[in-house]
Amino acid sequence: MRNANRVIDRQINEIFNRIGNCIQFNIMNLCRIDAAARNVLVVGGSLEAAEAAMAVAIAQYREN
Repeated sequence: MRNANRVIDRQINEIFNRIGNCIQFNIMNLCRIDAAARNVLVVGGSLEAAEAAMAVAIAQYREN
């Protein structure tokens, strides 16, 4: 279980670095952006679906 969480954390970090780079948002919303992708990956969704979910969350919470 612990290794699975590390894998999910690494995947979320890679997705965020790819699509969330240089986008300004309130730091308090980072957990919501993270949770959008995490919820997809925990239930067995694909990386593409997790990336789409994170993109929606970033669009919702972005400030610039």
